[in-house]
Amino acid sequence: MIATAKFEDLSAISASTFELPASFSRRLRKLSDQLYDGVGFQLIHGIDPGRYSPRQKIIVYAGVSSHICPQRGFVDVIAKGVIGKPVMIFVIFGP
Repeated sequence: MIATAKFEDLSAISASTFELPASFSRRLRKLSDQLYDGVGFQLIHGIDPGRYSPRQKIIVYAGVSSHICPQRGFVDVIAKGVIGKPVMIFVIFGP
């Protein structure tokens, strides 16, 4: 199970705080080239949704995507309202 309990503040989620196995993190970083220079989206599947609450799923999405693109998009100029990543990443929960 992915550790999600330590993230009270969702803006604290980053590749350095959301630890993944090194081999998986490297694979996610390679997806960045496909996202920016290729088709522009990627599907990641195989995470069991029954193991996570709705909030934990948000944490998993943000954590996984932070390994692909460390920069987040923001709603406002003072960077308080996080809206997501500037690329499209779909994390499919389930088989």
